[in-house]
Amino acid sequence: TVEALRQIGQLGSLYTALKEQVAQLEATKSDHTELEKLRQLFPEGDQESNASVLADLQSQVSSLQGLASDLQGEKEKVSQGLGASQFGGEGHPPSSPTEAKSAHALLSLTRSTLQEIKRELKELGEQQETTKAMLEQLVTKTADQLQEQLEELRAMVESAGQEQAEGQAACPICSTDTSMQVGQLLQRYEKLQELVDSFMSRQAVGKVVRQLPGRSQQDEELLKRIQATVVQVQGDYEKLSSVTGNLLDDRHQKQKDIE
Repeated sequence: TVEALRQIGQLGSLYTALKEQVAQLEATKSDHTELEKLRQLFPEGDQESNASVLADLQSQVSSLQGLASDLQGEKEKVSQGLGASQFGGEGHPPSSPTEAKSAHALLSLTRSTLQEIKRELKELGEQQETTKAMLEQLVTKTADQLQEQLEELRAMVESAGQEQAEGQAACPICSTDTSMQVGQLLQRYEKLQELVDSFMSRQAVGKVVRQLPGRSQQDEELLKRIQATVVQVQGDYEKLSSVTGNLLDDRHQKQKDIE
C-alpha cells in the first residue's frame, strides 16, 4: 500500500511536469527544438515502436487500476474500523435515521447524567464543609458549657466541705459517713476535671488532626463520659447536701431543746 502510494505520487509529479511542458509549448508555439524532442519520443513511420509505447502505457494504466482497487479496499477497512470504534462494536453506522436519532439521544442523556453527577458531587462537598463547620461550633460550645459546669461543681464541692465541717460539730457520730461522701465527690470532681482538660487539649489541636480517622467518634465518646460524670457528681452533691441539711436541722433543734 505504501509503495502504491509512492508510485501514484511519482506519476502525479510526472503528469504535472508534462502538463507544464505542454503549456509552455502551446505558449511558444512549439519551436523546432521542442518538436524534434517530441519526434524522438514518437518517431514517424515507426509503427512497431509506437505500438510498444502504447502497450507499455496500457500496462501502466492496468497496474494503476489495480493499485486503485487495493487502495479502495484499504479505505473500506479503515472506515469499518472507525465505525466500530464510534458505534460500539458492530462496525456499522446506524442504518436508518431512527437509529441515528436514538444514538444521539443516548449520547445526550449520558452527557446530561454526567453533568448532573458532577453538580450533585459539588453540592455534597459544600454540604460536608457546612456540616463540619457546624460540628466544630457545636463542640466548642459544648466544651465551654462543660467548663462552666465544672466551675459550678468546684463551688459546690467547696460549699459541701464547709457544710461537712458544720455537720461534724453538730453530730460527730455522723461525720464519718459525711466525710466519705465528700471524699467520693472530690474524687469524681477530679476525674471530671481530667476529662474536661483532655477534651479541651484535643480541641486545641483539633485543626491539626481534624482529618485523622475515628477522631469524631472518639470526641463523641469523650463527651458522653464527661456528661455522665457531671450527672453523677451532681447527684452525689444533692445527696450530700440533703444529709448535711438534715444534720444542721438536727443541731438547730437540739439547740432549741437546750434553751
